[in-house]
Amino acid sequence: MVLSGVLVTSCKKDSIFVNGDFSFSTDTLLFDTVFTTIGSATKHFKVYNGNNGSIKFDEIRLMGGDNSAFRLNFDGAPGVVHEDIEMYGKDSLFGFVDVTLDVNGGNYPMVYLDSIRFTRGNKIKYLYLAVWGQDVYIHNRDITEGVWPTDKPHLVYGYTAVDSAKSLTLLPGTKIHFHKNATFLVYKGSLSVQGAPGNEVVFQGDRLESFYDEVPGQWYGLRFVEARPSDIDYAIIKNGQVGVQIDSTATSAPNYTVEVKNTKIFNKSYFGVYPVAGARLKMENCVINNAGIASAYLFAGGGYNFVNCTFANYNAPGRTTPLFVLQNYFKNGNTIYVRAIEEALFANCVIYGGQTNELSIDLEDHPQMSYTFDHCLIKNSDVYTDPQFLNCLWNQNPNFVSIEENDFKFNLPSPLNNNGSSTYATGSDIEGTPRTGPDIGAYEVN
Repeated sequence: MVLSGVLVTSCKKDSIFVNGDFSFSTDTLLFDTVFTTIGSATKHFKVYNGNNGSIKFDEIRLMGGDNSAFRLNFDGAPGVVHEDIEMYGKDSLFGFVDVTLDVNGGNYPMVYLDSIRFTRGNKIKYLYLAVWGQDVYIHNRDITEGVWPTDKPHLVYGYTAVDSAKSLTLLPGTKIHFHKNATFLVYKGSLSVQGAPGNEVVFQGDRLESFYDEVPGQWYGLRFVEARPSDIDYAIIKNGQVGVQIDSTATSAPNYTVEVKNTKIFNKSYFGVYPVAGARLKMENCVINNAGIASAYLFAGGGYNFVNCTFANYNAPGRTTPLFVLQNYFKNGNTIYVRAIEEALFANCVIYGGQTNELSIDLEDHPQMSYTFDHCLIKNSDVYTDPQFLNCLWNQNPNFVSIEENDFKFNLPSPLNNNGSSTYATGSDIEGTPRTGPDIGAYEVN
């Protein structure tokens, strides 16, 4: 038998609407501080129908209308007004909101408010929206010099550059934010970062939502190219690709291309400090933690003087390189180029992380290639007894307070306590505590 035709019918059960109530996942959708002209991350909320039967909203309206700084998408559809929205019994619907604020001409944070009104017959409820906004100084591929004001943050697109023979000073409390991949470039000029304890100069990305607090790679980093002598004191450099990169140098011994003191560098997708091709770098009382490749990659020769620094690396996923690398050569095709290590003193430093081997000494023969590790705590499976390692401690847990929170003070007892060299010790630690032991690393614990 051949079935010559089939009649297919379907029916949909009519919704049974009830006069029940509804609720929200939150009464206020609160956004973290966002910069004017910069859009926020998208936040969501849910509307719940706790009834057995369906309910229908006559209207869901963003009260600020088309002029609102907020944007609403409800149940997959964008728009200011949504009408005749049905929600089945025991079901829920999603709403999504983001915000972009206009410049307001002020130096202080402002609050911007709006609401979403849900109307069903004579039942009306509001879900409130609130965001803090902040005006900024905009730098977009500009050349800069002088002294930056501190009354409101600075936001960098592309790059901001200190050009040849120019200089820039950053005063205590300066806040600098970088859009994706933006760079702070010092090209044949000089930079002076003059932060203060508790009032550091801060370099970070431009996403201020709490989700981004510890996310690396949001911007590039500080890059010095043939720079004149520069200094960084009391700074926080976080959540970029590279902390401080120095390409070649316009300085010679005993001067340094960059001197970094009392500074924290963390959450880098590539390197914490990355001096390249003869750069000269001095560091005192610094903490460098969490980099995807290495906290310190001293590449292709140069000059280094590191005292009372803490180099750590625990939470960078997928890292295979030791956190501290000293190398005096680079390759171009099949050719190896070897450069001098003019100076390499590492005294009272911590080199400790989550891998078994955290130190790599990778040197080719060269007339200048001497180095010294003096009174350092080092984690490495190979314990070096060479004369370059003086009074070093090996593979002893430093007992840091909290590596998860970037707190590299240490609890007692600790091998860091009173085991530094007074010959090289800084006068005080990163927090201004006088060194009496002295201790190894950036912190003095009395």
